[in-house]
Amino acid sequence: WTIEELPTSNPHLTREEQNVLDHYEANTIRLPNGQYQVRLPFVENRRPLGDSKQMAMRRWIAVERRLMKDPDLMKSYVGQLKEYVELGQMIPITESELNKYPGQHYCVPHHAVFKEDSTSTKKYWIVGGARAIKSAIHKCILCLRFRAKPMEQLMAPLPTSRVKQARCFLHTGVDFAGPYMIKNFSGNKATKIKVWICLFTCFTSRAIHLELVSSMSYEGFLLALRRFMSRRGRPSDMYSDNGLNFVGADNYLQSTTRTLQELQQAQDGILPGLDLTTICWHFNPPRAPHQGGVWESCVKLVKHYLARILNQDSYNWEEMETVLVFTEALVNSRPLTPSQKTRKILMC
Repeated sequence: WTIEELPTSNPHLTREEQNVLDHYEANTIRLPNGQYQVRLPFVENRRPLGDSKQMAMRRWIAVERRLMKDPDLMKSYVGQLKEYVELGQMIPITESELNKYPGQHYCVPHHAVFKEDSTSTKKYWIVGGARAIKSAIHKCILCLRFRAKPMEQLMAPLPTSRVKQARCFLHTGVDFAGPYMIKNFSGNKATKIKVWICLFTCFTSRAIHLELVSSMSYEGFLLALRRFMSRRGRPSDMYSDNGLNFVGADNYLQSTTRTLQELQQAQDGILPGLDLTTICWHFNPPRAPHQGGVWESCVKLVKHYLARILNQDSYNWEEMETVLVFTEALVNSRPLTPSQKTRKILMC
């Protein structure tokens, strides 16, 4: 039998594989103890390092100003540098040695690594310590559970009535606020009665219209709606919650419109030019007051001003109407977007 030997050359090696083999044969040495020593490859024709002395000096001057303002930090910093020198981890270099070999050194700008809430950097500066700590925290299951953020509700796109260009109060939301106590007449023997505020808000311009009503019945609301339409025009769509007064008003308007249409069809020409267009009423789902945020925010704003204007004083009906008109003008004069003066203040 014969001893098989490894082939000295392989014609099927690629160029990269042949370069690796040549490097291994040229840089591998077998020591007397049987171990192999391989010289690590280094990049040849290395580019010289740039001159970073000026950048490092600017950073050091900034650190020096900070240390001068905090004597305790400066004392800890100087003591730490002395400890590095005593342990042999850092060697002081004079100015002459620094200028002896121009272009052969690189200045590393640094800053004070001491933190008041840190326990490790008060004695030693751990190189790459923050990276290791972050890696351990990200791998910790318990920390991951407590660091988890709850799911946030995504805001749905605005409905067409909020973004479509239309005349003011064509799409209107309505709600009631109150009750408020007022005097039934002026005089010493006047008694107090309850009144409510009927708020109409425009979906397009966010303007409001306030009406004072004596009851929350659908009859009182219909009178307020008539006054509103006489001043602001007839809306095509009304939005509200499922209040009994709103539902009753919608049923009354639909029945009245059907009666007038039947009368006009039976006796054509008796009601010429009468607008019999039915108002399309949109009700929120039951137990969903969050869907009426358009008018709820306006109610909050009106109550904010009324609490400061009324100041627990008693007013009669005419005075209360005057206060409501003044509040309506105050709310409608608010800017829809930040003005130039407000933007400058925010930027400052």
